Parts: sequence; C-alpha cells; structure tokens
Amino acid sequence: MSTFAYRLKGNTAQRRDRGRRYLPKRRNQGSYTLSPVKRALSRTRKRHDSLEIDNRILKYLRNMDLHRKRMEDIQERMAHIFRIY
Repeated sequence: MSTFAYRLKGNTAQRRDRGRRYLPKRRNQGSYTLSPVKRALSRTRKRHDSLEIDNRILKYLRNMDLHRKRMEDIQERMAHIFRIY
C-alpha cells in the first residue's frame, strides 16, 4: 500500500488534524497534551513498575516546590527593595 492510500484511510476529521500534534496517530498512543503527573499515571497501565511512576511524580512535585520557593524569594527581594526607596 502506498503512503498516499494510507493517508486516505480513517476518519476525515482525524486525518485533517493529524498535522497538529494534539491528535494521536494510533488509538493506543494516548493524547500528547498531558501534564507530567497524568502522563506518569497513564504509563502505569502499560508498564507496572510503580516505582518509576512515583519518581516521576516526585520529580514533578519537587520542581513545583522549587519554583514556588523561587517566586517567594523574588517577592521578598522586591519587597525589600521597595522598603528601601
């Protein structure tokens, strides 16, 4: 089967959207637009080692925490600057 014939198969709407990344090419691939936590959780169904999943979620949460701390730090510095002037 040529690539052209392959392109003609399937739902027209899906075929039209295939160029945009949010529609999965095959049913088992899942959507592209998932948060890291959801992606990690959906992976459990495929590969049943929950340790790797826990690590993914922990990494995500750790990054969120670092981000929050960084923002708080910046706000404190800003407040300090405005107190001086």
